[in-house]
Amino acid sequence: TAPAARAALLRQVAERYGHQVRNAELAFVTAGRALAADPDAPESLALAVGFGLQAGLGEELSALLAENVDRAHEPAVRAEYQRHLARLEQDPARAAEAWQRLLDIDGEDREATAGLLGALRGGADAEGLEKALRRALALEEAPAARARLLADLAALQDERLGDGPGAVVTLKRLLELAPSDRDALARLDRLCVAGERWVELGDVLTRE
Repeated sequence: TAPAARAALLRQVAERYGHQVRNAELAFVTAGRALAADPDAPESLALAVGFGLQAGLGEELSALLAENVDRAHEPAVRAEYQRHLARLEQDPARAAEAWQRLLDIDGEDREATAGLLGALRGGADAEGLEKALRRALALEEAPAARARLLADLAALQDERLGDGPGAVVTLKRLLELAPSDRDALARLDRLCVAGERWVELGDVLTRE
């Protein structure tokens, strides 16, 4: 098609500017024109991102991607737009939104899952963080990594959500993976005493 042919020609020009003339800024501008001509072309997206980062034009690159992401029709390409937008975002709240938009396209994307967790940690959205931790647990298979996620979830439920019973359930799952985890045992001990869960407390004491 005409847009695809125009984009292909502009990519050739951008590569010449970038590799032969060694002008990354001009190469980025030209790659951006290629992207505008055919937003669904992953080659144009890759060139624009590569030259934009090389030229140190992070803000301009973010603006270019934001202008074209909704013009792309292919889900896989839209996902890559969102991935780069999320990587470029410095504000944690906006980064969380960007990673979530990627997850709305591909709910099993591991980078997006980790990125969303990182963006939400330390923020005010405790419920969002809980949801992100549960999503990560649904994808993670490695026992050590699952244990770390369960420890984070239990701490969140206990300290920020005020969900003692939920934290107890999570800690039991954690102790199935790491029976001698002293921090988990101590937290479970405290929660059982606070909730007067004496039978479960006895189980905890036999582990210690």
